[in-house]
Amino acid sequence: MHLPPMILQNDFERYLDHLVAGKSVLAIGETGMDFETDYKDLTEWRFRRLRDKASKLVGIDYNKKNVRAAAKKGFDFRFADIQDRASLQSAIGRSIFDVIILVDVIEHLSNTADALAVLRDVLAPAGILIITTPTPWYFRDIQTVLLQRRPIMASDHTQYIVPSHFAQLGLRCDLRLVADGTVHFLYRPSSIRSSLLKLIAWWNPELLNHYVFVMRRR
Repeated sequence: MHLPPMILQNDFERYLDHLVAGKSVLAIGETGMDFETDYKDLTEWRFRRLRDKASKLVGIDYNKKNVRAAAKKGFDFRFADIQDRASLQSAIGRSIFDVIILVDVIEHLSNTADALAVLRDVLAPAGILIITTPTPWYFRDIQTVLLQRRPIMASDHTQYIVPSHFAQLGLRCDLRLVADGTVHFLYRPSSIRSSLLKLIAWWNPELLNHYVFVMRRR
């Protein structure tokens, strides 16, 4: 399945479904801020859906409370810090994975290069690493800055990462962006804003709300 340069949220989820089918998958995060509050209805949980499609699915999270709550529901979630090689190894042993997914995780980290290097070591030789992260130029955030004169960043985020940063991080961590460095843009419009976002995407996709980076080992 081809990932287009600009992709709607529902299409991105279908892309993940196709990507993980029959594969061993490591999913980082996925438990939300508070698992028991955010995922009372497990039918809405991406991890549950992917478990039904992957041959093996392991979840990793740094939030011990969420890990325990997910495990009680019967899901294979383990505690680890992906920025620390020994921590991740203690959670997964010698396992390697065909697909590693980080959806809106990397902007929370303190040591991005360390995390990518650690994950690269548990990625199969032909494996694929999928990362999404907010863009710094989302048009609604720019609007807020202009009107309210304050910067926009979630209090638990540590960074924005743009394509040139990912290219450099890849060089340092022995990873590469696929398709000659193509960057994909993810957007999550409501029905009311859909036409506006399509127009913005045509004019300048950097103003959409998320990047999608697809990486492989060099």
